[in-house]
Amino acid sequence: MGLDMYLKAERYVSNFMQDDTPFYQELVNAVRRNTAATIPDYTSGMQSMTISVQLVYWRKVNQVHRWFVENCADGVDNCKASQVGFDELEELVGNCHSILLSRDMVRNGETTEGELLETCNELLPPQSGFFFGSTDIDVWYFDDLQHTYDSLTAVMKWLKAEREAGHYWDLIYQASW
Repeated sequence: MGLDMYLKAERYVSNFMQDDTPFYQELVNAVRRNTAATIPDYTSGMQSMTISVQLVYWRKVNQVHRWFVENCADGVDNCKASQVGFDELEELVGNCHSILLSRDMVRNGETTEGELLETCNELLPPQSGFFFGSTDIDVWYFDDLQHTYDSLTAVMKWLKAEREAGHYWDLIYQASW
C-alpha cells in the first residue's frame, strides 16, 4: 500500500502509416513470438496497436505527485491517467534543478536553510495523504528530487531524439494508492 506513481509513453503505430510499416511488422512478429495463442496475420485484422512504455516509477514521492496533480490533472487527484506535455516536463525538471542547486548552496554556505525550505515549499511542497510517505523536507526529499531530475532529464533527451526521427509519443502520468 502507498503512493505508487508512473510516467509512461504511448505511441500509436499502424500498418497504414508508411513510415511505421516496417516497425509495425517487427512489433507484430515480437508479439507473435511472445504469446501462447496464435495472433492473426497483420494483413487480416490486426492493423494497428498502441505501444506503452513505463519511463519512470516513483514510490511515495508526494511532492512530485502534487505537482503532477496541480499541473496536469486540473487539481483533481483521483488516480486517473493525465496527459503530460513536454513543456510541463521541462518545468518540473527546472523546479527540481532549482531546489537541488539551493541545497548545494546551503552546503557551500551561500544561502540559509530557511531560504532553501522556502524554495522547496514554493516550487515542490510536500503533500500529505493516505500512505503518501513523509512530508518532511529531508535527505529523502532531496534524494527523490535527484531521482526525478535524473530520470526526467533522460526521458526528455529520448523524446527529443524520437521527435527528430519523426516519432511522437504521448506522455501519461498516473498514480495509485
